[in-house]
Amino acid sequence: MRVEFSRVATVADAAARVAAAYAGLPADPRRSVARWASRLAIGARLGPVAAQIAPQPQRRSEDARAALFELLDVPHALAESDGDLTIVCFDEFQDLLVADDALDRLVRSVIQHHGGAAAYVFAGSQPSLMRALFSEGERPFYGQARPLELPPLPPDEAARDIGRLFDAHGLLERPGAAVDDLIAFTAGHPQRTILLAHHLYEIVDADEPIDDPALEAIEPWTARDA
Repeated sequence: MRVEFSRVATVADAAARVAAAYAGLPADPRRSVARWASRLAIGARLGPVAAQIAPQPQRRSEDARAALFELLDVPHALAESDGDLTIVCFDEFQDLLVADDALDRLVRSVIQHHGGAAAYVFAGSQPSLMRALFSEGERPFYGQARPLELPPLPPDEAARDIGRLFDAHGLLERPGAAVDDLIAFTAGHPQRTILLAHHLYEIVDADEPIDDPALEAIEPWTARDA
């Protein structure tokens, strides 16, 4: 189960992200997702297919915090119900602090009691901020996670995966050799490869003739480092 916190702006937004992710779980014994979706006036299509959740901006902060507190405990309720382990990935976890610098304390206060009910993966594209969250003594998650540095992506596999994404959108022929050029530039660095592949997709999807799409995708990165 993946909870996406990229560019989360408010506590209500954070609660909505968790609700959207947990709505895809096979069951919710306490019906926490449905209850909070209604209470926070979150428009949601709940069920196994998807959830469309966008919080209304004027909700009270205490309601949003209460919602987030209870929603985070859904994996524990599932374990009590069926004994299964839920694996949760908090993606772009560092962005949660944009909404509130103390939200990592709230998250830990809930999930520290989950024991064998859930396993958590904390992922983020800003390594320095992620390290700070888990290595600074004043942060709630200090020493509570094992760091895992991703090795360089294998060039052939990365090229095939990126090619499949282009192919899925009918764009396989447009980048030409640009994918290989991009991976050669990033040397398989996971975050940089993903970021520049995204830039390359936007360039070729714009349907404007570009002599060297790889150079066009790479140029903003090199300009930033200049």
